[in-house]
Amino acid sequence: MIVLIVSYFAGLLIFFVITNHFSYNQLSKIFGIPEFIFTLSLITSISILIPATLIQMQKPLSDWIVLKSFTLAFTAMIISCLSVLNFSLAVFTSLIVIIPFSLFRPTPKYKLLQYLQLLVLTMISPPGILILSGTNIEEFLRWALMEYELFGSYLLPFICCLYWPGILVYSVIIFSPDNS
Repeated sequence: MIVLIVSYFAGLLIFFVITNHFSYNQLSKIFGIPEFIFTLSLITSISILIPATLIQMQKPLSDWIVLKSFTLAFTAMIISCLSVLNFSLAVFTSLIVIIPFSLFRPTPKYKLLQYLQLLVLTMISPPGILILSGTNIEEFLRWALMEYELFGSYLLPFICCLYWPGILVYSVIIFSPDNS
């Protein structure tokens, strides 16, 4: 359960970093790097360090089953609520995450399979989707931030606070110990 809480807190932290993107302009001038690179490095650090820390924690052997069940239930709840607000986004999200989320499991005996699962999770993560589609990440972040601030769009909070943390949880699940 602590993995869920920490992962969704990491999502809120990523959302906070992105929405305060322009206030980092002053801070990035101190370090002498562009603000986009500064923001991207913060987001990358959060999304790598949180799961890496959670993977190192000692867990009971069957803990991943409970974690996977809670994550699947929470993802189903998010998709059903999202379908009321934006049906096409709910369908797109469910097509992307339901198959990997239901099939992925820890395979400590097969390291190649673990890293293949991690590669798929990276590909369906928000930066992975943007890179695979050929979209400029900086332009997308600026557009999503403008939509959020000017029009109250919920795409950016959805990605940061609901979609991305589920992927972070699954990156912990695939590296959990397995009793089979």
